[in-house]
Amino acid sequence: GDIGQQHGGTARMDVVVFLAVLSVAMTILFPAILWARAASQRQECAANLVELGRAMQSFEQAHGGLPPRRIFGPYRGWAPPLLPHLGKDALAEKYLMDKDFYDPANREVTGTRLPIFECPAALPGRRMEITDLASNETGSVGAVADYFGFNSARDPSMPARLQDNKNTAMVDETIRPLSEIVDGTSWTLLLSEQSGRPDHWIKGEKQKNDSGLAVARFWGPWPSFNVFQAVSYSADGKSKVGPCAVNCNNSQGVYSFHEEGANGLFVDGSVRLLGKNMAPEVLFGLVTRNGREIVGEEDLQ
Repeated sequence: GDIGQQHGGTARMDVVVFLAVLSVAMTILFPAILWARAASQRQECAANLVELGRAMQSFEQAHGGLPPRRIFGPYRGWAPPLLPHLGKDALAEKYLMDKDFYDPANREVTGTRLPIFECPAALPGRRMEITDLASNETGSVGAVADYFGFNSARDPSMPARLQDNKNTAMVDETIRPLSEIVDGTSWTLLLSEQSGRPDHWIKGEKQKNDSGLAVARFWGPWPSFNVFQAVSYSADGKSKVGPCAVNCNNSQGVYSFHEEGANGLFVDGSVRLLGKNMAPEVLFGLVTRNGREIVGEEDLQ
C-alpha cells in the first residue's frame, strides 16, 4: 500500500512538473510563433504587390504607359485592364469594359475572389454589397481588395503644392507614360496597402459601423476605383491632419495590419516597407510624381 501511494504521489508530481515546464515553454514560444506568423503574412502581402507590379510593367510594355487610375464612364478602376497580365484570361474575356463594374453583366466577375488582391494579414474572402456613387443599391456583390492606388496628396497644413496635388503615378481616364514620372520610378509610389474594407478600422481597432468610412460601399471591390487621398491623421487616427501617415485610419490613406508599417509598390516594381513612423511629408513626396523631393531609404521608416 505504501509503495502504491508513493508511486501515485510521484506520478502526480511528474504531471505538475510537466505542466509547469510546458507553461514556461509556451510563455517563451508563443510570442515567437505569433511574430513568425505576422512576418510570413507581411512577406506574402509584399509578394502580391510584386506580382501586381509585374502586371503593371507588362501593361506598360503593351500599351505605352500605366493604366488609368479611374474611368468615369463606364465606371471602373485600374485593376480590370490588368487581368490578362495577371494570367486571368478567362475573367478578362468575361469582363465587359463598356459596362460599369457593378453592372449585372459584370456581376459574376466582380464577385470573383482574386487572392492576388488580398493581403493575408486581413480577413480573407471579404465581400460587400455595392452601391453606386449616388448611394443607390446595385444588386451586385464585390470581392474586396486590399491594395489601392493614389488619386492625390491632400493636407491643408502642408505647402501649397501638397494641399491638393493630383499629380500621382496614374491619372484619370488615360494612360500615363513613364516619361512623365519626373521624380523617378524608384521613388514614386504606385500602390500601397489599404486593408480591411468593407469594415472601418482605426489604429487596429474595428469600428462599430462604416459611418466614418469614405465611399464605404463603392470603394473596395477589386474592379472599383480603389484610389485614395494620401492624408495625415491625428496621433489617435480619429481626425485628419496630424503626425500619423501610416496605419492610422482605413477611411483614407495607407493602412495595413502589420505592426511595423505597410507595404508599398513603387513604379519600378520594387516593394518596400512604409514604416509606421514615416513623416506625412515623406509619404506625400512619394505619392506625387513631379515634386522633385529628395527622399532617402532612412526616410521610409
